[in-house]
Amino acid sequence: MKKLLASLMLAVSLVWLAPSAVTPAVAQSAPAPSIVISLAPLSRQLKDITYLIETSGMGFAAPMFRMQAEQFLKGLDRERPHGVFLYFEEGNPEPKALAFFAVSDLDAVLDNLSMFGADIEEGNDVTTIVPPNGSEMFVRKADGFAFISDHRELLNQLPSAPLAELGDLPTQYNLSARVLVQRIPQDLRDMVIGMIEDSYAEQLDMMGNDMLADIQSQNMDYQLNQMKSLINESKELTLGFTVDQSERRLFADMQMIGLDGSVLAKQSRSYADAPASRFHGFLMDGAAVTMVASARLSDDDVPELAKMLSGFHEAAVNQLEEEGDLPTAQAELVKRVVGELFEVLDQTIREGVMDVGGALVMNEKSANAALGLHVVNAARVEQAVKDMVNEFSRELGQRVDVRMNAGSHGGVTFHQIVVPIDEYNELYEFVGDRATIVLGFGNGAAYLAAGSDPEEMLKSAIDGGAEPSSPSAPPVQFNMFLGPLMNKIGQAQGEPMVLQLSQKLLESKRDRIRVTINPIGNGFNYRFEMQDGILELIGVAAQAFGMGGGPDF
Repeated sequence: MKKLLASLMLAVSLVWLAPSAVTPAVAQSAPAPSIVISLAPLSRQLKDITYLIETSGMGFAAPMFRMQAEQFLKGLDRERPHGVFLYFEEGNPEPKALAFFAVSDLDAVLDNLSMFGADIEEGNDVTTIVPPNGSEMFVRKADGFAFISDHRELLNQLPSAPLAELGDLPTQYNLSARVLVQRIPQDLRDMVIGMIEDSYAEQLDMMGNDMLADIQSQNMDYQLNQMKSLINESKELTLGFTVDQSERRLFADMQMIGLDGSVLAKQSRSYADAPASRFHGFLMDGAAVTMVASARLSDDDVPELAKMLSGFHEAAVNQLEEEGDLPTAQAELVKRVVGELFEVLDQTIREGVMDVGGALVMNEKSANAALGLHVVNAARVEQAVKDMVNEFSRELGQRVDVRMNAGSHGGVTFHQIVVPIDEYNELYEFVGDRATIVLGFGNGAAYLAAGSDPEEMLKSAIDGGAEPSSPSAPPVQFNMFLGPLMNKIGQAQGEPMVLQLSQKLLESKRDRIRVTINPIGNGFNYRFEMQDGILELIGVAAQAFGMGGGPDF
């Protein structure tokens, strides 16, 4: 057990790190790291971990955690950040690591390590730590900081300004890492590209020779070129996680920044220049899911996307001809309508504006979903739908109730299709004995809604989209509210535990999971965010298990 604890202690010591300036005379020629890892000050970490434990309903474990932390962190400075630098050399894909952490009492840290079975061999300038597994690690103290590595030569040239390398990472995130791509040797980047190309080649060999395989091949070529650009033209990649107690949320960021003139930089400017979404009305209160995505396609992306769309059109026509189930007149009509729809999509892509929004609303009595999409010629799409309905009206009338021009709202014309739902169908628990499908066209947009009574929801989204949107709203966002979603699922499936968890979320009103994409200078910030009410489910589930509710759950 002592050997295991010793190895654990030494491994974790590489993470509990703290940067600061060291003696300038020693560090002026230190190499520049390719990757920097940052850990915020321990005082903040301890507060945030305690907060997470208590918020999750496991507060009884907090005193034990604090007691263990007090013992484990003896001798470490809790008010300064910590870090690790990783260095790459040409021809060697394995990095060398230099960890650094602030210490108030290095002897106390070393004594702690020796308690877990490590041998401490003190020298004049460098201390050697030999864990039970025998792999040596070396420690050097400079100006109140301890630097540790398993490569002794890294201690000969200590970085002169480690805090400058960490930048604002310790203040933004609890734990983070920044990859400085241009500092990674080109031969290593080429090695990664080669591995990706080999993987793509293997996938292509498995696809066969049909038309869909050709389309997939084109898509993969496009993705591969994008990946090469990211690897060679990126400036930096940042990953970070933090606990935000003031906003009662947790979030993780992935930030990508490209060099000037890179594909990433061009795409970022395209998103930043995009008009505000006209579908922000779908971001409605009380919904289970909402989403909006608005962007302006870059000049480089438009021809590639148009080419892939053309391939899909050709594949769709070939599929219709191969099946041959329809009479000649109907088959020709379907091909014409499909051609018109793809032509409208092609025109929309070449216009260079992408705009879409959607929402899912659930309550105890109903479930409705709706989607809105910007199209260049909505009237042409509408006429194509009418032509299809007129041709197949007899077949449709035997199964569903079709109501063309059923109404309008805000310049959008509605057409309805009502489909009966058998009580044994899984949808019955969500929408009842019938599902209504609404198609809407107007104002340069096409809408699709479905559910128990989706028209009112769609009208609300259209009205909301007519109001000015917030200038600070991210151009791409996806929101999921677990409370109403779990409540409806629990109700439909008759799961008491799911209903209990959903009620906890509905009461807290902190049940949102959110994904956003924001353009920044020459790049993008991708954020995954979770409100802390979701952590409370841990405590509720633990109580259920404790009361014998485990098997049902």
